[in-house]
Amino acid sequence: YRGDTHANCAQILSCCRKYLVPIVLSSDSHGTEHIGDFTYAADFVHNAMFPEGLILNNQIPKLKMLLRILRYAKTLREI
Repeated sequence: YRGDTHANCAQILSCCRKYLVPIVLSSDSHGTEHIGDFTYAADFVHNAMFPEGLILNNQIPKLKMLLRILRYAKTLREI
């Protein structure tokens, strides 16, 4: 068991903010009742004042655009 990971997660977010590294929020569910529940992750990044612009999956249109870009980049590598 990992114990309390709050301090580690806060430090990782701090580094991501400092170096402008985008993140993806996850429910990290270990049971069916929590699948898709981003409440803890969303509250955590909000309380850490993490920039919303660096969260890749907080807006559906932004996520769709990112996926299109990644699919296009993969196509270019295959040529």
